[in-house]
Amino acid sequence: MQVNNILSLFRKNKQVGEIIEKSKIDKYNLYCNGMTFNHTILLASSVYRANNEFIMLVYNNAFLANKAYDSLCDVLGYEYINLYAVDDFVANEAIAISGELKQERLSTIKSIIENKPKIIVTHIQALLKPLISLNNFKNSIIKIEKDKELDINELVTKLTNMGYKRTSVTYSIGEFSIRGEVIDIYPSCSDNPIRINLAFDEVEQIKYYNIENQMTVGDKINEFNIYPINEIIIDFDTEELRKNLLKLDNSEYVVEDLADIFELGAYDKLVKYIDYFDKDNSTLLNYLDNPIVFLNEIKDITES
Repeated sequence: MQVNNILSLFRKNKQVGEIIEKSKIDKYNLYCNGMTFNHTILLASSVYRANNEFIMLVYNNAFLANKAYDSLCDVLGYEYINLYAVDDFVANEAIAISGELKQERLSTIKSIIENKPKIIVTHIQALLKPLISLNNFKNSIIKIEKDKELDINELVTKLTNMGYKRTSVTYSIGEFSIRGEVIDIYPSCSDNPIRINLAFDEVEQIKYYNIENQMTVGDKINEFNIYPINEIIIDFDTEELRKNLLKLDNSEYVVEDLADIFELGAYDKLVKYIDYFDKDNSTLLNYLDNPIVFLNEIKDITES
C-alpha cells in the first residue's frame, strides 16, 4: 500500500506525467542524466505500469544494476523484474563465471521468448555480450507434451547440446537421468525438476518432483518447455571448429582457450568465437522488439 501511494504521488508530478503519457504513444530511449537513483527507479516503475511492455534499465556497471534490481523488486515485486548481468571482472573476456548470474540471464531470455513483459535491469558490459541468434535459441528449446511420442536418444542428444549433464540421480539444475521409462530433468529457469513417465515411446505423465524424497508433487502437466542451461548451444561440429580456429590463429592464447572449452567443458568461452559458428549472432537488444530503454548517465555508459 505504501509503495502504491509513493508511485501515485510521483506520477502526479507534471514532468513525470508527461513522460508517462508520451511513452504510451512513442517508444524511445530516455536519458536519465542528473536524476537521483530512487527517482530513476520510480520513473521506470511508473512507465512499466502504464505500458506493461518490456523496459530496459541500463547502468554503466554491475554494482549499480544489482542495486537497481533489488530496489525494483522492493517496489514492484521480483516476478516483474529480470536481472541481466555479467561479472565485471571478466567482462572483457566475454565470459560469466557466476552460475547464478547465468541462470538470471537465461530467465531474462525466457521472459522475452514467452512474451512476458518485465523490467530488464542490465549494464553495458552485459548488454554488449554476444548471444546466439534468437532463432537458434528458440530452435533449441525442447517441448515435452503429454500423449506425444518422445525419442529418448534424440532427447539425450538435445539435452547434451544445451549443456545438461547426465547423472545417475538428478538433484541440481542442469542435470538429467534416465531409468528405463522414467526421465528426470532439472530444467533451467525452473524452481523444481520434472519427471517424465513414458509408456513405450509416448509421454504418459509429466509432473514436478521433490529432490529430497524423489516423490512427485503437484498436478499433472500437459506440456513443458525445457530451456538451455548454457547460452551457447553445441549443435555444430566442434572438431571442425577447433581445426578452423587453429588454422586462423594457433597462438598460445587460443590454444589455451580451446583446451578449456573442449577438454574442461568451459563452453562459456565459446562466446569469444561466436562469429565462426553463428553468423547471425546478436545481443539482448536484438532479442527485443522496440523496448523502452532507460540509459542512466549516458556519459558514463558511453565511456564504459
